[in-house]
Amino acid sequence: MAKLHISDSLHLPLDWMTLATVVYGSRGSGKTTLAAVFAEEVTKVGQRFCAIDLKGDWYGLKSTADGKGTGIPVVIFGGDHQDVPLEDGAGAFVGETVAGLGQSCILDFEYFSKGKQVRFLAAFFEALYDRNRDPLLLILDEAQRYAPQGRMIDPDTAKCLGAVEDIVKLGRKHGIGPVLLTQRGSGLNKEVSELCDMLVAFRTPGPLDQDRVKDWLDANTTKVQRDEVMGQLSGLPTGTAVFASGHPDLKTFGVYPVRRRETFDSSATPKVGQRRREPKRLAKPDLDELRTKMAGAIERKKADDPKELRHLIAELERELKTKPARVETKTERIEVPLFDKAAFDELKRAVSEQITLALSNTKGALHVYMSKAMEKAGATSGLAGAPRPVRPDLQAPARTLGSGEPKPERRAPAPSDGEVRLGRCERALLVAFAQRHPASSSASQVAILSGYSLTSSGFQNAMSALRKAALIEGYGSMAITSDGLAAAGEVPTMPTGMERVAFWQNKLGRCEAAILGVLAKAYPNPIERSALAHMAGYSETSSGFQNALSTLRTLEFIEGKMGQPLQARQELFE
Repeated sequence: MAKLHISDSLHLPLDWMTLATVVYGSRGSGKTTLAAVFAEEVTKVGQRFCAIDLKGDWYGLKSTADGKGTGIPVVIFGGDHQDVPLEDGAGAFVGETVAGLGQSCILDFEYFSKGKQVRFLAAFFEALYDRNRDPLLLILDEAQRYAPQGRMIDPDTAKCLGAVEDIVKLGRKHGIGPVLLTQRGSGLNKEVSELCDMLVAFRTPGPLDQDRVKDWLDANTTKVQRDEVMGQLSGLPTGTAVFASGHPDLKTFGVYPVRRRETFDSSATPKVGQRRREPKRLAKPDLDELRTKMAGAIERKKADDPKELRHLIAELERELKTKPARVETKTERIEVPLFDKAAFDELKRAVSEQITLALSNTKGALHVYMSKAMEKAGATSGLAGAPRPVRPDLQAPARTLGSGEPKPERRAPAPSDGEVRLGRCERALLVAFAQRHPASSSASQVAILSGYSLTSSGFQNAMSALRKAALIEGYGSMAITSDGLAAAGEVPTMPTGMERVAFWQNKLGRCEAAILGVLAKAYPNPIERSALAHMAGYSETSSGFQNALSTLRTLEFIEGKMGQPLQARQELFE
């Protein structure tokens, strides 16, 4: 199998390009050079990349290192060196185009404000995740800009962060391998960085940024390996970095110098007294293929665009007014316009639902954000409103212990001297891991099983404590260790089949439980989204229904591509 040549002593397998990588390093330490090397290497083996460029630095990939020859024929959207313009509001359209494009591309956001960048990328990431199916290396420069750490201040940022989380956590199934580059590790969302399969750390002098590197190494390497590199992290030479991964397909650890790039360095800072160099020749991409892909995306966008649909409604109304019904007396046959009133009313209803759905995206994100904020303040019930009626045969069972949730046989004994001492949250999480053993678990599954909030500091601290104590291992897909099983003691066994479905319904919200019940009864048959909403007792266009589907996907209980029928996953019953 082909290898990616990163340095004379480091070669990555081709499968690396569909894993997630986080790259830390201060300004000028070598991050951009490494990203260019990644782009060059995947191009050599006939694969694609897409680079998110916030500063207009990446166009040099089109030329050779000396600027005299042609480099990679990459398509540039936006910026001073654009092949096609990049317009605000076209995020979903560009995401769909890139997903189907057989060429590499750069998205240049130099002339976009921060707010426009975030709104564009939120829609772009969602569309790319939904549409892409072939291998694509997604290079995310300045990733802390659209996947920040800390409290979310607006719905657009929250939506963008959620889309990045989906790509990092689940993108491999869709062929997407993200590389997140940041010069402020402490500013990058910790949950996103912890899900990455490989760490690359260039010179990192900041104490807070070093703590991020240390936490990742604590969870994925040995103490000896961690101590070996932490002492030299602040003084690493430019272009040299720590590469670490415990992923079975990589198993990499060491300090390596990155090879020199073969394309023009358009991000280089000119030395004092020198003029900035510009490449003399740039490679030309296949714009004919790009036009073909964009034309197809445009037609699909028109079919779903509320403005286009409103225009169609107006045209039909004018046609009805100008073409009254005619009667032919000889045959007494009545001719009517192309659309009769019933068909027209049905079309108008469908258009209204499409418009409502388009407008609910932003409202739904704001509702989720406000709900979480109120939940922290202990006032969620004030936002909830009156619950929608649910069909009696599909309502979630009452949240009481019964046949679907066996009672614990006994509590685990308190640890004696020398044993690991666990707090209440740590023990609840460990029991949840033990219940699901030997299956692996996601953080969301453990959170709902243990009864703790996924975003709470208590949950995050407890997970970190269990990793440091070597009671659990892994990120994203996690598992309990043999020491963890011993520390958990005897735990309640998980039911199987439909009893397990009822068990999970007890722990879900009303809408999630109703949807899960419908899909579980129909398994293994899929159900169309509109029919699923009707059977569950909800509106297909409501934010509650959309958010419930997102939750069930995150918990890996259901599956189904955008626009296709949904189905319960087999693992739900086992």
